[in-house]
Amino acid sequence: GEVTALHVVALVAVQVSYGGFHVISKHALQEGVNRYVFCAYRDLVAMATLLAAGTLQRCFCRRRRRHSSPSSSALPLGSLLVLATSGVFLNQLAFL
Repeated sequence: GEVTALHVVALVAVQVSYGGFHVISKHALQEGVNRYVFCAYRDLVAMATLLAAGTLQRCFCRRRRRHSSPSSSALPLGSLLVLATSGVFLNQLAFL
């Protein structure tokens, strides 16, 4: 694999988002935001972002692979909710 500018931009965006989360969470908790509510908001935003990214990825991959077998059109919302709640939510509670 060749490293392109898109790879570098993606890596920088991830690092900036991690740094931004640390700053925002520290400020929000100092202002008195409930930590459970803050984690819930963070997970809702993350789930919506991942859902949008997954939907876009399916659209673009479906255009490229017209000859492959058809996949189910339903998105795995139940699995996404369980994984987001059990993994990310509990991880962030341990961090906060």
